Formats: sequence, structure tokens, C-alpha cells
Amino acid sequence: MGVHRRDRQRVLEGKLIGQWMTEAVGWLDGPGSIDDAVDTLASKAEAPLSRITDPVRRCQTFVVGAMIGTQSRVSLVSNFEFFDDGQIQRNPTADAQLTVTSIKPKSAQLFATGVGDAITAAEREQLELMLRLNAPDRSIQERLSEVNAAVSRRTETPEGKIVSEGCYAASLHATGRGSSRPFLIDEQKGDVLPPELETYLRSAGLRLKPKIGPDGKPLPMRVRTSGFGTQGASPEWFREQLKLQPDNADLRDRYGFYLVGKSKLDEAMNEFELAKTLDPSYAPAIAHLAHQYWLHRRDTSEADRLYSEAIDVAGSSPPAWILSDCAGFCDEGLTDPQRARELHERAIEDKGFPLAKARLGYFLMKHGQETERADALFADALELPDNPDILVLAGRADWLFKGDREVARTKLQKACTLNPTHVPTLRLTAYVCLALEDGGSAAYYYRKVIGRGQRDSQVHANYGLALLMDHKFEGALRHLSKAHRSGSNDPAVAVNLAATLWVLRRGTEAIALLREILSHSPPPEIEVEILAMLRLAAPPAAKEMIRLRELIATGHRGDGITLRTMVRYKSGIERDLSLQLSDIIEGKAAVPPTL
Repeated sequence: MGVHRRDRQRVLEGKLIGQWMTEAVGWLDGPGSIDDAVDTLASKAEAPLSRITDPVRRCQTFVVGAMIGTQSRVSLVSNFEFFDDGQIQRNPTADAQLTVTSIKPKSAQLFATGVGDAITAAEREQLELMLRLNAPDRSIQERLSEVNAAVSRRTETPEGKIVSEGCYAASLHATGRGSSRPFLIDEQKGDVLPPELETYLRSAGLRLKPKIGPDGKPLPMRVRTSGFGTQGASPEWFREQLKLQPDNADLRDRYGFYLVGKSKLDEAMNEFELAKTLDPSYAPAIAHLAHQYWLHRRDTSEADRLYSEAIDVAGSSPPAWILSDCAGFCDEGLTDPQRARELHERAIEDKGFPLAKARLGYFLMKHGQETERADALFADALELPDNPDILVLAGRADWLFKGDREVARTKLQKACTLNPTHVPTLRLTAYVCLALEDGGSAAYYYRKVIGRGQRDSQVHANYGLALLMDHKFEGALRHLSKAHRSGSNDPAVAVNLAATLWVLRRGTEAIALLREILSHSPPPEIEVEILAMLRLAAPPAAKEMIRLRELIATGHRGDGITLRTMVRYKSGIERDLSLQLSDIIEGKAAVPPTL
């Protein structure tokens, strides 16, 4: 697909048009659909185009193409061109606003913008025939470049060329695969890299170094050819692709990975099994299957066999992510740190997989080994600042091993921003915010967790506590009641429910619930908390205060978060007593004789 402009203005806001489009839409993080892309282009381009005073030179068309399932769609975002009855129509000058028109062609058609009327009928017919006959991408792209050069010569004026003879051609297939090639001429000097490639390299923290020519100056860097593929993010996309490629092991594996993200683990395992059957040497599917046998089926023996098989079929250089995944399994699933260490060390040899460094750093901190090296590994891995998996590991290490709780929260929150649908990261971040008594942030992340379909009793319990901290008492009561009714018999949930009843001035119910929990002999750390809450909520019973002193004297401690939450918005004696009790049960203060 080529885009021809009617003037020689090749920049917008000081940037090449391709670069401007990439940055405006957001190639890596950007819109989830073609509708988002075209709407974004239309809204962002109007202002800079309006500053071009000549209505002819202001003419601009952005062409956006996409495959939706197996159906192609082409959209024009333009202030002078539009689709009408299946053809491109043009106005002589630019309108004040950009409009969006689209078409879903049912057969091979050629759409050329700008000076497209300079393409001959024979050229159109030949290109459409090549497409219908499934000619190779390379042949179609070469013919496109030839037509582009011919149009350039036909439209040349005394002032110069309206269309450059050089162009950039790309192909996109319904399977999600494609390729691209530049066809450049001598006058096109300097670096010529597709803007999406430049954006990708920048986000990955990579920088290409140009070769130095005989004159000591850097030579231009140019992409000779590129291939690309897309992975669907919807069941509809996979359904269409599986019709086209039912025996594609890679597609089956990717569909299985998608199902894992939807918590359809048995279905995912079936897809991994099928991918393995279709291609017994396809290591990724075998490794993904091993991971599910470990975490979903709890079958460490089969997981061990499959991980070993994945590494074996991969040959002399197994993918670093498989070695790293297997290392984690050996450490946590098999309790074999020596084998895990060996696999971690092999994985970090691949410089293109920085997550392996973070995983080794976490492993070393967990086992109390080479802490300085672990810090250095994390520092190296974090040079890639936008990798959510690395940020999560670094945040966990800060939280569990280094005690840098605020730093941990910052990293985890950034990971959530980068990967806002990953439920384990959302849950961990919510829990950390809860432990830091940041109820508002914790509630925010738990809402996202629930929105992703995770509604187990622990989520309701923690979300309820977060709402209690955030002074949203009715919501706290609703979610804590759900967790309590689930039958989990978790005394911590009942304690938080009692606290909520108390702040809602339902003290009699709260005290009755606390004493009911005591009757079931809860763990000492829960008993300490309950006795302190009873001291706050009711006239002290002598035997309860004696028991509290005994527990504290024998080294038992509780969590004071709930006590502090109960009086967060109060003042006076009640608040002072609550804060004193929370310090006592957490071991921060001694038990006074008058308690």
C-alpha cells in the first residue's frame, strides 16, 4: 500500500509523515482497534494541518488498513478524499475538517490516494490480477514500486516531482502475517528505518550503531526487508484464524496461551497438547504444557518430564525463556535450587532476554546468595524500563527481601500501568497497597481484579478491608459479608466484618461476632487482635484482658491495621485507645498496668 500526497510537503509538525503517524497512534501501546486508530489520527491531525494556509498544500490523506478476522478493511482519514460507492473521490482543495470513510472490499481492488488517477487501467488490472492469483509478496511489492516510479515521472512538473520515485511497500494477510520492503533511490539519503521499528527499538532500550564509511562518516542504515506477524486478542480472531490454519502448531500454542489468560486452563492444555501433536519438535508448546502441569494440575513429575523434553527438542540453544521458566519450576516445584541455579545461569547468556537476569537476581536474594550480584542483575534488567515482568520481580524483591516497601509499590504500580489486564500483578499491587494502609489505591486495584472476573472470597475479603480503610463502610460490609458467607471460615475475614459492623454503629452484632470467633479457638495472632478490639468496643472483661496480657507476654503478636482503621476518622479518647492497642499487639509498645 502506498500513500501519495498531492504536494511536496513530507513532514507534519517537523516529523516525517510515517513517524508522525506512528507516534500519534502509538504503534506499541496504541489503539486496540482500527476504529481507535482512525479516530486518533483524525483528532490529532486537524490542528497541525489547519496551520498550513494553502488549501491545496494542506491536502492530506492517511490510509489505515487492517484485517478483522478474515475480512479486510481500508479506511481513509482525509480532508479531501473519501470513499463513495466503492471508489475514491477527490475534492480539489482541502476541507476544514478530516473525515473518516471506510470500505470492506469483497475482491482484489487497488486503492491509490493523492495522484492515484495517474495510474493507468492496465497497471491497475495487472496488480489486481497478481493479487487474485496469490502472487508472492515480493513480486507484488516490486510491481508496486515500478508503478510508483512510473507515476512519479508522469506527474513531474517544472517545479519538481510531486511523488518520489522511491517508495516503501508492505503486505498484510488474513493470517496475520506480512512483509515489507523499501525501494529507494539515490536522492533518498540518510537513515531509512520504518517508524514502527524505530519505536520498537527505542522501547526495548536498543540502539543501532551505523557502519563507518571510508570517509570516516556513518553510512545510512536501511532496512532491506522485514517480516511481521500479529497475534489476535479476541476469540473471534482466533476462530477465524483456526479455520484458515487448523494444523498450525504455533497458532494452536498462541491460542492456548490466550486461553490461559482467560483462566480456561483445561481448554488451554488441550490446545498445547494439540500443538505438540502437530509438531513434536515445537518447544514453546511443550514448555507451556509443562507449566500448566505444574501450576494447574500440580503434577510435578509430568511437568519435569515435559520441561526436559522442551529443552531437548530445542537443540543446542534452547530459548532463554524456556530455560528460565524451567529454573523457576526446579526451585519452587521440585525444591532443587542447584539445578535451578544452573538453568538460570544458562538463561542469562541470552542478552536479548533481560527478564532472565531479574529472575536470577530474585533467586539469589531468595536464597541469601551473592546479594551484591543480585542487585547488579536487577539494575541491568531495569535498564529496560517498560518491561512489566521485570518490574514485578523487582517490586517483589524490594518488598520481601530488601524492606523497601514504598519503592516496591512504585514499581508494581508502574507494572500495572504497562500491563493493566494482568490479574496476578493487579492482585499483588492491591495487596501491597493494603499492607501499606493505602485503602484508596488498594480498592482501585481490587476493582480491576473483580472486573477481570476474579471474585473469590479472598478478593472480596481484601476489597472489603480496603473499602473499610477508605471510609466506604456500606461497600465494605457488602464484600466482607460475601467473603464470610463463602464458607471459608477464615477468622481474619470475620474480624474485619465485625470491625465494619462496629463503625456502622451495630456494636451489639460486632461484639457477638467477635466472641463467636473466640469460641472456635482462633490462631494466637487472631486472638490477640480480637481481644484488643473487644477492649475498644465493649467494657473490658477481666478474663479477656488477662488472656491478652498472657499472649503478649509469651511473644504472640497481631496486626493492628483493623484497629487503626476502626478509628481512622475519629478523634479523642477512643482514637487514642485504639492506636495504643494497635501498637501493643504489634509489639511496638509495652502493656501498661492500667489496660
